[in-house]
Amino acid sequence: MGNGVIGFGDYHYRSPKTGHEGDWFETGFASRKVNIAVYVMPGLDAFAEILGRLGKHKIGVGCVYIKRLSGIDVDVLEELVTTAVAELRAAEG
Repeated sequence: MGNGVIGFGDYHYRSPKTGHEGDWFETGFASRKVNIAVYVMPGLDAFAEILGRLGKHKIGVGCVYIKRLSGIDVDVLEELVTTAVAELRAAEG
């Protein structure tokens, strides 16, 4: 995906505001200098309960930033990614 991002799956999106559309990945990961970025394509608003159990992290609009894997519950990270991809696929129909 460029810039060291590893993407998994693919989906077609269309912005309800602008009508812009394109293809992107369902979820992705990037190892950055300061942290690991986990891309959650449906956004993070619906996942507050899961994020509350994750452990030490920061969030952006559609990314979870993890400094060290030892600081989080990896099973909860798996739950987050699995749930987000399932919701994304369900929304696509």
